[in-house]
Amino acid sequence: MATTLTPQNLPGQAHPAQPTLRELCGYCAGAIGSNVNYALVSTYLIVFYTEVAGLAAATAGTLLLVVRSVDAFADIAVGSIVDNTKSKHGKFRPYLLCGSPLILVACVLCFANPSLPETGKLVYAYCTCLFWSITYTLCDIPYWSLTPAMTSVSSLRTRIVAASRTCAQAGFWIALVGAFPLIQWLDGRDLLGLRVSGWQAVGGMAGLLCAIGFLVTFANVRERETVPRKKRQSPARVFALLIKNAPLRRLLGACFMLETTMSMRAAMAVYYFKYYYGNPGLVPVYMAVYFTPLLAGCMIAPAACRRIGKVTAVRLPIFVSGALTIALWFVRDDAIVMLVFVAIIGLFEGISNIARMSCLADCVEYGQLSCGERDEGAINALNIIKTKLAAGTGGGALIGWLLAAIGFQANQSQDAGTMGALALVFTVVIGAALMLSMLPMRRYALNEARFNEILETLAQHDKHGCETDGG
Repeated sequence: MATTLTPQNLPGQAHPAQPTLRELCGYCAGAIGSNVNYALVSTYLIVFYTEVAGLAAATAGTLLLVVRSVDAFADIAVGSIVDNTKSKHGKFRPYLLCGSPLILVACVLCFANPSLPETGKLVYAYCTCLFWSITYTLCDIPYWSLTPAMTSVSSLRTRIVAASRTCAQAGFWIALVGAFPLIQWLDGRDLLGLRVSGWQAVGGMAGLLCAIGFLVTFANVRERETVPRKKRQSPARVFALLIKNAPLRRLLGACFMLETTMSMRAAMAVYYFKYYYGNPGLVPVYMAVYFTPLLAGCMIAPAACRRIGKVTAVRLPIFVSGALTIALWFVRDDAIVMLVFVAIIGLFEGISNIARMSCLADCVEYGQLSCGERDEGAINALNIIKTKLAAGTGGGALIGWLLAAIGFQANQSQDAGTMGALALVFTVVIGAALMLSMLPMRRYALNEARFNEILETLAQHDKHGCETDGG
């Protein structure tokens, strides 16, 4: 008999069917694979474009922002389609089965460097980046929509989110720590008489891990909390969620600002350590020092949420992280001390990461009460749009434009002004932006007590056959 995760019941509620340990492990497999893929593309694609494909920094940054913006329309369409889906495999799982092979192909194509003129390379980059983004959306929105469908118990959701997001960060760790050394080791080697491209080989590995992870999730996870829709989902209803669902709007606003800053920091780290310290070998060291404590932060996040509440667990760690990032300016020439600060930053940001995603899952029931429908697909589509736009803005456009503005030249020695600007952006600018990102959360009020009230109200509506239209 499979082991069952058993939370304490809410007052007055019957014990619902709960996910098994096997399901949790299957769900986490998808998180690892998908985030190896996502981390590689979102962090290193602009590096590939500028350092290998030969695109100008500003051109590459603009490309990523344009693709993310165009892809936002695909996210809305996918979210609407997912919410309207009915199949023998459920509402969300079929997309994991169908989309996985496409992700593998797309990731290989993204990191190819065909022998084309400059304009041809730019067109190729636009097409392949957009193809990857759409195929990733096709699986990622249904995948994260499974969280609220697995259980309605808030404390258990936090545990599921903690486990899956910890594994997601492990995926980031694998990609950001391992990819760079592996690319350098593979690049130019002969395999069966063919010269290997390190970037394309690692892209293929990341795509394969992503596909396998999603297929494992498809095979093992069950959908429990599914409610038939009264009205078909549409793009207009998806955008209406941002008006009617105030907690969702505030949470996504804060997360967009935060993830834009984090994407900028992750991409900037490659340039900072390669040019300011003159040692690209420090890039995987930095990533390991950051992500290892971050994993620990993810694991202790449920305890932190119980002790200080989810909302405080979102905000407080980011303020601490921002202050420590600004402090990096004063120790910027001491790599050892700097890495100690980075480790502490990772720990606090891991706590906030889990708390934010647990809050996102709770927005489903808030929307069900205020709008009369469960909009898992739409909510996660909006979340994915936010993440992609943040990656395109922070890890793409802002980085590309900033590098161009400070006079950066790829694969050349930088002058003193450029070096100083790199250090200033990596520390003071990013630290201040981290702290400012929490401003939208000032009026976020969907805490644990309010969430339990919503669950009780929904239970009463179900008992009496009432519609939920405006609580």
